Amino acid sequence: MQVESFLSNYPKISILGTIIRTPLNEIWFAGGRFSKLTGIIYSVDRLTNSDADYVNCDWISGCSLIINLRNFSECPLFDTNYFLYYEDFDFCQRYAREKHQIAITKQLNVVHQPSSITNQYIQQKIKHSTYSYLLTLERYTNILIFTIHFIKLIVSASILMFIKPKIALGKFQAIFLYWRDRIKASLSSIFRLN
Repeated sequence: MQVESFLSNYPKISILGTIIRTPLNEIWFAGGRFSKLTGIIYSVDRLTNSDADYVNCDWISGCSLIINLRNFSECPLFDTNYFLYYEDFDFCQRYAREKHQIAITKQLNVVHQPSSITNQYIQQKIKHSTYSYLLTLERYTNILIFTIHFIKLIVSASILMFIKPKIALGKFQAIFLYWRDRIKASLSSIFRLN
């Protein structure tokens, strides 16, 4: 089924994702969920046991994100504060707050080789994904959930320093960059008020 005809049949869907398979035809992504109570962002197979044409979900993977521009008065944009990872989650959450419908279908498929490039640069990958995760927790959870995850992050990075130092260094770099950017933002807002 073509994208255009699918969106014509279901015009209320603003952001549509497809089932994503690996080159070995294994399901890699079939829907995203988010728990505000725990701050956990995860993928869950919402499609395999469903005969529905589509299923609503909390977020869609960016590698198969289809935007129904008819439902937006202005072109929807990704947040430039995200360099890599969680930008798709943030995109979906922001537009869900504006009551846009987010759904996933198995009538359309994408084949994707997960992390085939980023895994070659593991320290950079971990740095960017950790930074983006902290930014996401700050925006979509509360201070308690953020603090719990932040402490767990420091503990895990400390342990990994002896086992997988590149991963640990990536996490510590992200923590440093996150706090540097928060301090800059705070100072900037203080000086704007004066």
